[in-house]
Amino acid sequence: MINTIDEIKKILIEQHRVIKDDMEKITEMFNSEKTFNADIAYGLLIKFNDDLNKHLQMENHQFYPEMIKQMHGASDAEKMKNLFHDMMIMEKAVYRLLQKYSSGEKIKSSLQEFKKEFGDIEGVLSSRIEREETKVF
Repeated sequence: MINTIDEIKKILIEQHRVIKDDMEKITEMFNSEKTFNADIAYGLLIKFNDDLNKHLQMENHQFYPEMIKQMHGASDAEKMKNLFHDMMIMEKAVYRLLQKYSSGEKIKSSLQEFKKEFGDIEGVLSSRIEREETKVF
């Protein structure tokens, strides 16, 4: 059982590293024409989704609710709620991506479009991780 906010933060930071690694592997796969394999790419996408969902469970059910309780001012609590809300939007974007590209073949048939959509998610999520680690943790 995780008892403190500091312990939760440490785990969340470790999860950030895993998520960033997942995103890098997906990007590398798509940027390498010679070694591109749609089924492997889809497997990487599923791993990314699983790792992100695991992270969101901890954030949504342990970290942010506890942080909101500890906030002394309404402004700080509102900032935490906004961060929480932002991640819900990101979660939905990843879900839509997985629904649209539900197999290696679907990724392969729309590779350029997928690269752009995943790149957009990667950019937003990378910025979010950076912001969390510098301003929240």
